[in-house]
Amino acid sequence: PTTVQLYPIAGGAKYFVSVDSCLDLYAGLGFQATKVKTKNCAEGVKQHLSKWGYGGIAKVGGYYYLSSNFFLDMFVNYSFVQAG
Repeated sequence: PTTVQLYPIAGGAKYFVSVDSCLDLYAGLGFQATKVKTKNCAEGVKQHLSKWGYGGIAKVGGYYYLSSNFFLDMFVNYSFVQAG
């Protein structure tokens, strides 16, 4: 079997729109660096490979405030990385 490990590090900015007192919507864009490690047990292929890849991330979602100390963060994100 082949195992793949991903270690992403990302940062970016979000733009917020307040819908009402308990709901804020947002959209965000950012950059992402990811360490990719693969381990292959098959013959004829490189057994260990480790490299960095770079790309971006896009996110849309919302904060729903339950109380003054708690909120739900509901979101969908898409990330892409070019490793190699």
